[in-house]
Amino acid sequence: MLRDTASFPEKNRVNRRTRVAIVAFLVASTAIVTATTVAAEPKPAVDLGAVSERELAAIDSALVWIAERQQDDGSWVFDEAQPQRFRDAATALAVLSLLGRGYTDRQGLYQQQLDEGLAYLRGRVAEDGGRDVATRGTMYSAGLVSLALCRAYALSKHDAVAKPAQATLDFIAAAQDPAGGGWRYQPRQPGDTSAFGWQVAALAAGAAAGLEVPMATISGATRFLDGVQGDEEGMTYGYVARGNTPSCSAIGLVARTRTGWPTHDPRLGRGADAVAGLGPSTNLYTEFHVSQLMHILGGPRNEAWRKAVVPPLLDAQAQRGQDRGSWFDGFEKTAAANRFYCTMLATLILETPLEPRQPQPL
Repeated sequence: MLRDTASFPEKNRVNRRTRVAIVAFLVASTAIVTATTVAAEPKPAVDLGAVSERELAAIDSALVWIAERQQDDGSWVFDEAQPQRFRDAATALAVLSLLGRGYTDRQGLYQQQLDEGLAYLRGRVAEDGGRDVATRGTMYSAGLVSLALCRAYALSKHDAVAKPAQATLDFIAAAQDPAGGGWRYQPRQPGDTSAFGWQVAALAAGAAAGLEVPMATISGATRFLDGVQGDEEGMTYGYVARGNTPSCSAIGLVARTRTGWPTHDPRLGRGADAVAGLGPSTNLYTEFHVSQLMHILGGPRNEAWRKAVVPPLLDAQAQRGQDRGSWFDGFEKTAAANRFYCTMLATLILETPLEPRQPQPL
């Protein structure tokens, strides 16, 4: 449950627990009878008909688990034993999970959680657009924070979010490797495809929200993709050089859709079929990026992918006790892949159909 509350008044602790308990009751009381929204809740900013009732119930259960773990400063943490480690990235992922259900800081069950989470992120980028976020974490963190702010602004058009969101895009542009066009751990380092993907996702979300993205940044991103594609046509991608790994190939193909390739380009289809042909894995990071690719391309290949990837996720979600609504068992474990990490990615995978199918290209 909640931590780091010793320095806060007892009233604040009770209020936060009470808010989450009320949300949990509303979710539980409605999930068994409907896959739509709570009667008193405004219409969400997404089409909930794009997911099944069971998927929506799993998402809602996950969001209760996520909301319960918000810290008193509005942030979330990966590991409460190391609360400062990648705190910005954890907060961004939690915010993205709440936004992915169609909730905003202005409507829905989690307005206060989103308002506090976004306020935390705005405070982190207010002075430098994300340079301190990248310095204390990595460009992964900076990209995720930018993506969360840009998506929040796209959904709510809240003026308080516009300026910091634009500042993060400006920082990402300034942090791009001037030679190779990519991004890695720290600003202006030669890029890797994984970190690169989050920056391009943020830039695309910003452009879709009506914010400014420099054309030179997009040209550089295309140059990076040309340098890591593993075949002449651009159907596969490597990590820091030409190659072919499932996650990097999915990230590279998604980035191609955002930097100029139309979704009907046959190279995208052949690349997607090759990745999907490997089948679902226990690596949620790969599954997330493949899900993004299939969703953007749509059609029968996306339907087949969802039929393969969703049932194992639903079956793996914890159903009892303090872990109810979360994911952990059955997935690849790394130093960073704890229960919070697995839950964020699993939730975002389930929410993928709720996103616009064809995000505005850069």
